[in-house]
Amino acid sequence: MIPFRLWTTVWVLSAAILWGSPAFSQSTDLRLYVGNSMGNDVSIIDLPSLKVIGHVTVGEHVHGVAVQRDGRRLFTTSETEHTLIISDTATDKIIAIIKLPGKPNQCAVTPDGRYVAVSIRDRQQCCHYQRCAAEDRQNTARKGATQRP
Repeated sequence: MIPFRLWTTVWVLSAAILWGSPAFSQSTDLRLYVGNSMGNDVSIIDLPSLKVIGHVTVGEHVHGVAVQRDGRRLFTTSETEHTLIISDTATDKIIAIIKLPGKPNQCAVTPDGRYVAVSIRDRQQCCHYQRCAAEDRQNTARKGATQRP
């Protein structure tokens, strides 16, 4: 396991490099989403000011946090509730909750936003979900799972 200090150092250095890059410094709407694993929400931090500007309540023991490349969707996992939660970042409201087959660890979204992968800790499994075209209207998603070797 990597020590907390090392993770903190890596995160701060990464944030400093990205924050100083021309691509990021031009935008005034840069947000960082931080899961509060001992709570039930995700903090929204405005990167230019480094201030907490809001919270999204998503479920107990938030573990995984990922944001779609275009910034429109926030994906989080709840260890206690065994769920993948999809939120709309414009409204900070939950638009879909998907029940998982076990305790989720982390999640990641593909660059095109079509798929979300969730690792399941207690089953040594990875689930992937394809976002439906009707997700925004019907709050649904299709599920597929693959076993890890």
